Amino acid sequence: MRKAGRAFFIVSVAAGMTAALQGVASAASYTYQASNVSGGPDWDQLKACSNVYYNGEAGRACFQPYGDKFWVQDLKGDGHHVEMNAQVNVNGNWYHCLDYHGAAAGWTYCSFASVVPENARIAYNSSVWEGDELLSTGTLLATDT
Repeated sequence: MRKAGRAFFIVSVAAGMTAALQGVASAASYTYQASNVSGGPDWDQLKACSNVYYNGEAGRACFQPYGDKFWVQDLKGDGHHVEMNAQVNVNGNWYHCLDYHGAAAGWTYCSFASVVPENARIAYNSSVWEGDELLSTGTLLATDT
């Protein structure tokens, strides 16, 4: 079921991602569980954040080019989880960071340093899920790696 939900999400935002990027047909997909950390990101190193709303602001995902790190934050203790989904223009690869730690954890992150190419364009957004069901998607953003 989880793959079906993610496939629906990918299809639903593919048009937006395609407009932001010029991907290729043979793409890989990398899905990581977010690491729970104490503290949060260095705001001076972040690019813009994709905010997602579901009954108010529910979460966000921010990109840090140094280390190709995505910071993810669940903002509501409502049982839903927040994800970050991204695609890179030079290879069409997909990247997913799943935050199951909940709002009490604060910031979490996924580092894609070993798999995201340098000097590429990456499009990303945040989303809120209940199990396999996509509830809402956030702002689609694009920036350089």
